[in-house]
Parts: sequence; C-alpha cells; structure tokens
Amino acid sequence: MFEALEKSTRSLYPIIGSPIKQVKSPDLFNRYFAEQGIDAEMVGIDVAPRDLGDFFDQLRVAKNVKGCVVTVPHKAASIEFVDQLSRRAEVLQAVNVIRVEDGYLQGDMVDGLGFLAALGAHRFSCENKHIGVVGIGSAGLAIAHSAASAGAKAISIQDLDRARCSFAKRKLMSAFPHVEWSVGVGAQEDLELIVNASPAGMNGDRRLPISLESISQDCLVMDIVTKPETTPWIEAGLERGCPVVYGSEMIQGQFGHIARFIGLEVPEAKKLFES
Repeated sequence: MFEALEKSTRSLYPIIGSPIKQVKSPDLFNRYFAEQGIDAEMVGIDVAPRDLGDFFDQLRVAKNVKGCVVTVPHKAASIEFVDQLSRRAEVLQAVNVIRVEDGYLQGDMVDGLGFLAALGAHRFSCENKHIGVVGIGSAGLAIAHSAASAGAKAISIQDLDRARCSFAKRKLMSAFPHVEWSVGVGAQEDLELIVNASPAGMNGDRRLPISLESISQDCLVMDIVTKPETTPWIEAGLERGCPVVYGSEMIQGQFGHIARFIGLEVPEAKKLFES
C-alpha cells in the first residue's frame, strides 16, 4: 500500500477513510506545506474496513510516514491498532489523528475541538444553550461531549441506530450528569444550535436526516459534511433564514490540533494527551 509512496524522500501523512473523495484535509495541509517550504504531502487513501489491520501494519514500518488522519468509517475501529490513546480518545473510544514514532502509534480525537473552534469563529458559545446533534457516531459523540464540556444546558441526540443512541446517552450522562440529555430531536423550537453529524448530504446525497421546518430563525445550523460545500442541510437552514456553519469550517478549526499532534510546529501549541 505504501510501496510507491515510500520511494519519495518527503514526509507523508495519509488520511484514510472509505470513501475518501470528500475529504478536505489534504488541501489545507498541502497548502500549509507549500507555504512553509516543508517537504511533505498529505495523501488520501481509500481503505476498506477489512483491510484496516493491514494498513496499520504498514503504517508502523513506513519510515517517512510521520502521522495519519482518520475519517469515516474508521474512527472507532482504529483504536484497536493504536498503542496509546489520549484521555479524550479513551473516553470517546475513537481517534481521528495518529502520531507515528518509530513504529509506535499514539491517537487522539479532536473533532470536538474543531467543532468548538468553528463555533467560536461565529461568536457562538455553547454555555447554557440547548443543542441538537443528529448522528451520534464517532464525530457526533465527540461534538456532544465537547458541547457538554463547554457548558451546554441541554443536549438532544438522535441516530438511526437506536441502540447506539441509547448507549451514547448513557455514556454522556455518566460523564456530564448536570446536562439535560434526551433522545430525539423532534421538538426543535427551543434549539439554539442544531448539528448534522450524520453522513446525510455527502457526495450528492440529497436526503435530510430530519426536517428543519420547525426550528427558530435564530437557531444556528451546522453541518460536518464537507462535500458539497453547501449541503442540503445547509440549504435548508438558509431557506429558514438561519445562520449557518459549513463543514469546512470544522475541518479548518481542527487543523492546528491535528498538525500539532503529528509534530508540526504551528501556533498555539497545546499539551498533547490533555483531556
């Protein structure tokens, strides 16, 4: 898998997922490498779930691979192959960035940090807010976790997989007993932020995970899907007259966190493995 890539002398940073054509991270990182004169490249690799173990075997021995970004559907499954998890990744049982040092793999999950950074750019604080999260996979769970950490008053979660949703609620209630947790984002009138953390709307899919007909025009509508830029979810929010946050903004928001974790010197360095 890495044979052709290893012929290059430059440092390589794969981003793995399946599908992979929708990812935006290579654009951000490769522009950064070019601007800084860094001999490195981020490359997208489509890895089927059945081949994930083989990928990590090669990741450990590829000498010029310094780190890896992980996207859907591999965030949860990848923890099986990582040697050390940050406290945050341990709680969320998922990773989206991995540092490689002499075959040793360390993982963190910074989707939630990117979520908060994107909201901060819109001067939106989660404190004392009622928030809805639709889709409670690895990214959705990280978003709900970060919203609770940032002081949300109430969080409603929803997912097509009812068992996963119930499990997530129990996990989140245990970590944040002071937050009002509920399953189902049906009564939307009092929501101040609603996030699509599901794949609905990705790569030409025109489906909405739920209707936005009853949300207030003051509700902030956010999508984590990055392709297309203006998803059906964002379109529905704009049609309601709501302010919106695009999926690319969350990717930009976690750029620095990912970059620092894989050893790149960017501003505002934080301690690794912080909660």
